Amino acid sequence: MNFKSDVIFSQRFLACAGLYTDKIDGLYGNNSRKAEDAFNKLFVKCADKYGRFDERSEGVIATLLPNAQVEARKFMSIVKNYRLTVRLIGGTRSYAEQNELFKKRPKVTNARGGQSNHNFGIAFDIGIFSGKKYYTGATPAETKAYLEVANLVLPTLRNKLDWGGNWKSFKDYPHYEMITNKSISQVRNLFETGKLRI
Repeated sequence: MNFKSDVIFSQRFLACAGLYTDKIDGLYGNNSRKAEDAFNKLFVKCADKYGRFDERSEGVIATLLPNAQVEARKFMSIVKNYRLTVRLIGGTRSYAEQNELFKKRPKVTNARGGQSNHNFGIAFDIGIFSGKKYYTGATPAETKAYLEVANLVLPTLRNKLDWGGNWKSFKDYPHYEMITNKSISQVRNLFETGKLRI
């Protein structure tokens, strides 16, 4: 986990992980460093228990809150023998990173900073690859692959993960997030006060 460029975001994240107990003030000090060290130890412990994966997926998992890391590793364990290669390609983004993504054209997200569960350590995106070819979901065959992966993982993880392919307003086939049973504004408020627990 490395959000040192945004200390307030890092403190909120680490408080939600139950590791930072000081004031969320944007000042990087000894307590922030200790919380980061504790987070890194939890990351290694989780990897030891649930398995390690490719470098890119590990980088994404390192951005998630501890309970989301567990579910991401369970997800990857389930899909490791799928006929195509599955990687985690997107995880937690700070509000600033989300705003930069929102400005990109062509449009890649409808969510500004603080409006996506990617901003709270509880969401990840997958990519499916056939050799070096990345499946964007632009063709029926590519969409079918994302559906197949969902059908592999959801029977086991449906009580923990929500899949963007099940959304009614629009479909986001690569997207998975922890089930919170809360609105995005409720999740944001809990995250910003360091009280989000999943």
